[in-house]
Amino acid sequence: MRHLVAILCLVASLAKAETVEFVRDLDGRGQYICLQGRNLFLLTGADAKPPRPGCWFEIEKDPAAPTLVSRTLPGGWDIALAGQYAVLCDYTRDLKICDTRDRGWKEVGRAKMPSLTENVIVRNGLAFVATHTGGLTIVNIAEAAKPAIVGRLNPKIDCDAIALAGETAILYAHWESRLVMVDVKDPANPTRIGAYQHDGGFNQGEMDYADGFAFCTGKTLVIVDVRDPARAKLAASVDFKGVVHDVVVKDGYAFVAVGGQGIHVLNVKDPTRPVELGAYRSPDLHALQLAVSHNAAFHIYVANGKGPAKVLRFGEKKAYQPSK
Repeated sequence: MRHLVAILCLVASLAKAETVEFVRDLDGRGQYICLQGRNLFLLTGADAKPPRPGCWFEIEKDPAAPTLVSRTLPGGWDIALAGQYAVLCDYTRDLKICDTRDRGWKEVGRAKMPSLTENVIVRNGLAFVATHTGGLTIVNIAEAAKPAIVGRLNPKIDCDAIALAGETAILYAHWESRLVMVDVKDPANPTRIGAYQHDGGFNQGEMDYADGFAFCTGKTLVIVDVRDPARAKLAASVDFKGVVHDVVVKDGYAFVAVGGQGIHVLNVKDPTRPVELGAYRSPDLHALQLAVSHNAAFHIYVANGKGPAKVLRFGEKKAYQPSK
């Protein structure tokens, strides 16, 4: 009887197992990828040699088959949309504002920044920008042609990424392996309120935030409890036996890009106890960055260091198919 119960449990678990599967290659290559609403941007670094334009896709009709809109985007590291405008970080000392109406891409304004622009989040007419050695810079973009800096805080770190948690900005410090928490309730006067120092190494400069936890790239995936920003603490660390390049958290799942180790998916509904659910590896994949959409299934868009960007699907297997 015990053997029968064990077999039934095994079959049930296999029938409900999740899988990560290949869907298609995208008609484009790039190092950086980001999803803003229905818009998917695949970018090359602004310093790429030879220079190569980036691609703009839409996923509204079919998330599994993004539609190419343009392949004439400038080089860059990150894009955030604000209505009809795009805010571009391109690792220069200028934050660029571009008009995207009629599927165009026309620069209409720029703001001189204290350091190189790396990562941006837009909220309520303000752009919160991670600048390389300049820390947090907050820019009013309500008038696109005349963006203006309204506040700054420089904690003297290599500031590669930013996340917003309510009225707290979380700054990711690459070389220092540190998170710095900043109160941005008054954008004109951002104030440091806490920090988390990681014993292991951070790298790659990518981070995501969900439900009180910061998910950070490093030698491992580093999950930090920032619910009390003045007393942030380590929640968990996941070792994939490879460098973690990027992480995106969506609806209780963490999607992790691990270079030649591919894409890994974790259940992080309890961030203190992450559980790996599936992975995708391929000889032609070196996963650099990713973006994720979720409708009936999760679709994962992967910037690939070995070739065209890839579309993957993650979801529950409809039925268990035994190997022949």
